[in-house]
Amino acid sequence: MVLLLECKVESDTLIDDVIEWRVNSYVFKLYPSENKKFDRISVECIFPNYNEYVPKVSFDEGEIATIEFPEENFYTEQVSMLQYIESFSSLDHGVKKIHWENPSIEWIAENDEERIAVNAYHKNRDYPDNIRKITLGWFQNTIIHRRMLGHLTEPFSYYRIGTNHYNQHTYIQAFLHFFMMLEGIFGTDNTNKKIMIRAFLDAPYLANGINEVLGSLEKLRHKKHKDWFDNYTFINPDIGKEPIKKMINIFYDERGKLAHFLNTNSDQKRNNFEDRKYQSLAWVAMSVCHYCSIKLRLDPFIRR
Repeated sequence: MVLLLECKVESDTLIDDVIEWRVNSYVFKLYPSENKKFDRISVECIFPNYNEYVPKVSFDEGEIATIEFPEENFYTEQVSMLQYIESFSSLDHGVKKIHWENPSIEWIAENDEERIAVNAYHKNRDYPDNIRKITLGWFQNTIIHRRMLGHLTEPFSYYRIGTNHYNQHTYIQAFLHFFMMLEGIFGTDNTNKKIMIRAFLDAPYLANGINEVLGSLEKLRHKKHKDWFDNYTFINPDIGKEPIKKMINIFYDERGKLAHFLNTNSDQKRNNFEDRKYQSLAWVAMSVCHYCSIKLRLDPFIRR
């Protein structure tokens, strides 16, 4: 018996034709829509012990009486691979979402009598167009290097969610997800301010990402974000003297403000109706995450 999972993809990413690739016991297929956008992804594999996972139908006088559906915990490896592809395709090609949580499931039998389909629920979201294109070479390299890079799946998922929020102009949620990516990679599982900031300051890849963003801020088109950074002040002026330290403290302090709702101080209060004023914060954090991701993906292949 062959188990086939297919997921709807939310994407403006271009794909010319169906991409098919066999790796180990899996067959992956990436499908374009009519307008050549990445629209669906499927993964199939041989599933020898399928009996306990196929829905069981009972009949009463020739009519269906009950249908018993199994627990959907028998394709965790496929879901893990789809999550991995989602994180990396989001970073490289702007893919918004692979609906791995609601796949269609089909059992493909030799006689076609046991074919069962479960329809997925799809949502449509409003995102700007994306002209990046998925190629077979990118897909092969992404799968081949999963063993080396799979640990980044969860942290990069926060980048994907944050980017989606940014494109929807929900900048508070965007920033919080970008911060969680940085916290997950460079933090020490201790949220104490001194400990976390020290961990961030000791992370060379984070410093590199911040330096790259500081360089980008010098470009005229980013003047708005540069002015925001330059004009950001602290009660202790010494914090703002060193740019990397300043950026890290901005991230930590703003995360603290936006993670709570306070009625006593308007300056410290999160206001979901003032999302626009957090655009520069979200853009800077998104850019730092992007530059960090480049180093993180190269790190396993660096000879030491």
